[in-house]
Amino acid sequence: MLRYPDGTFKVDGPATLAFEGYVRPFGDLTREQRDAAGYNEALPLEREPFTTYETQWEKGEDLVYREAVISAVVAETERLEAARRAKQQEITEQADAFLARFEEEYGPMEQQTWEQQYAEARAVQADPDAVSPLLDAIAVNRGMDMTTLATHVLANREAWIIRTGTVIGQRLAYQDRLDGAQTVDDMAGIDVCYVESI
Repeated sequence: MLRYPDGTFKVDGPATLAFEGYVRPFGDLTREQRDAAGYNEALPLEREPFTTYETQWEKGEDLVYREAVISAVVAETERLEAARRAKQQEITEQADAFLARFEEEYGPMEQQTWEQQYAEARAVQADPDAVSPLLDAIAVNRGMDMTTLATHVLANREAWIIRTGTVIGQRLAYQDRLDGAQTVDDMAGIDVCYVESI
């Protein structure tokens, strides 16, 4: 960024500049020549979010203008709320992503049959002659006997319930920590990492 002679700031300098009686490409001028013509490199302040600054431009011995802070006021409430929202999103999204990887093997249409599979598996477990059209079709096409298939379905259901409950418990523990966090550093210190068993 450049500071122009009129005190304005622009990203680029002019293509050419009249200097010492000649029109010259701006890029050919040295820092000292640009300074003599009123053009200087300018380095703006790196601002922090949720902070209002009062600044002034100061020219250094290297002929570069730097934006210096006179005062800074942090909007602490807004900063805390933004950090809380970001951590809340991280907690929720990571829980969903952790569980979703266990569903990758199954398409959405198959997932829609899970409740029906579970109901039929329970019925078959209670009565081997129970009507179970979905499991019958699966067993025939998989080449598996009905009792074994029903056992698999029930075991998968139980494993999913335990896995889901484990992740929900961890998510709620992270949420409890977030609810108790008083500072941005407290929130940043919550390292969200789900595991299948604790």
